[in-house]
Amino acid sequence: MHAHEHISLTDANDSLISEMLLNKTTHYDWIIIITFYAALHKIDTLLHNRGIRSRDINGHTKKLDEVFNHLPQKIYNAYNTLYLESLRLRYKQTQIFSLNNQSLIECFRNWRKIKKFL
Repeated sequence: MHAHEHISLTDANDSLISEMLLNKTTHYDWIIIITFYAALHKIDTLLHNRGIRSRDINGHTKKLDEVFNHLPQKIYNAYNTLYLESLRLRYKQTQIFSLNNQSLIECFRNWRKIKKFL
C-alpha cells in the first residue's frame, strides 16, 4: 500500500469512531478495535515515510519491532497498548463486559499520541 492509501484508511476508521460515538453506541469493544486499526494505518504511514513498507512487514509482532526501532518510545507504548487491548477484546470475548468510559478514555489517550505524531 502507498502512504495515501494508509491515510485514507486511517481517516475512514477515525470517521467511523466518531459516527459510533455520535450515535452513543455502547459497543465499546468495537470502538477500541476500530481505534487500533486507525492506529495501525497511521503507524503504516509513519513507517512508510521512513522508507519501511507495510508489505515488507509480516505480522503484528514484526510491525511492533519496526515501531520500536524507528519511532519514539511513547508511540511504541501507545501502539502496543492499543494492540494488546484489541487482541484481548477480539479473542477473549468474556472480557468485554469489563469495559467502561475509563477504557475509552485510555484508548483515546493512546490514539491521540499516535494521531498527532508527524
